[in-house]
Amino acid sequence: MLGAGLAELTDLLDMVNADPPRMPEVICRAVAGLYTCRADLANGGLDQFVWNHGAEVARSIGMVWRAVGAISNGELLCELADALPADPQPQADTVAAFMAFRAAVGGPDFDVPEVADELAEALLEWAAEHPEALGLAPAGGLK
Repeated sequence: MLGAGLAELTDLLDMVNADPPRMPEVICRAVAGLYTCRADLANGGLDQFVWNHGAEVARSIGMVWRAVGAISNGELLCELADALPADPQPQADTVAAFMAFRAAVGGPDFDVPEVADELAEALLEWAAEHPEALGLAPAGGLK
């Protein structure tokens, strides 16, 4: 809890979701990226997210995740974006085309931490390194 000089993940998310947000734009964009891909993660994985949303969106989210410290998933998103065919769905059988993409990239089970777990850890590490952004004194404890 922030009032006691401690920052928890829920505090950080509350600050991201405040109107206006009380966190730097890069943190807000990282959390928004998680919200954007959450349905595809539950349904099929990061390769499905990239297939459904395209290389530009995937690369943008991957770069912001890397910027806040969620390196493994950020790198994976960028790699998947690079592997996506330029026009991924021109074929009559979209399912077959997707399955060929999935096989080519080795999905859906990639050797990376769960996205939400890695992003949460990265955000808490960021908070510990930037207590002033949370209104805490540098000596304030972070949880």
